[in-house]
Amino acid sequence: KTILVQETKDRPAITAGIRKKDLYFVTSKEVGMGFRGHVGIGNGDFGGLFLGLNKVLNPVSISQESKPFMPIINLMGEYANEEINIGLRMNLQDNIKLDLGLLDFEDFKIGLGYIFN
Repeated sequence: KTILVQETKDRPAITAGIRKKDLYFVTSKEVGMGFRGHVGIGNGDFGGLFLGLNKVLNPVSISQESKPFMPIINLMGEYANEEINIGLRMNLQDNIKLDLGLLDFEDFKIGLGYIFN
């Protein structure tokens, strides 16, 4: 994935990518109140037009002696391949991420990722 055009106040970001043998293009823009909108088109598994919306609930991890740890949480929703998917990503640590998702309101997905530095 690569950013072709950086987002500005007046212009969305444009990104292109390849996943396996499929090509996609996405425009993304801050749409207000902390929400980001995404519109894209792709072939193969991307199934043509897709739409997405996400919001970061707390942009920094919060940890104090008097309060429990609160990780960065990113809520996501998308319409792709005639399905609606929802999910969230939590940064458990700087290099560990937990993904939870509900695909087309039928199948539950969980993933754990580790980023090597």
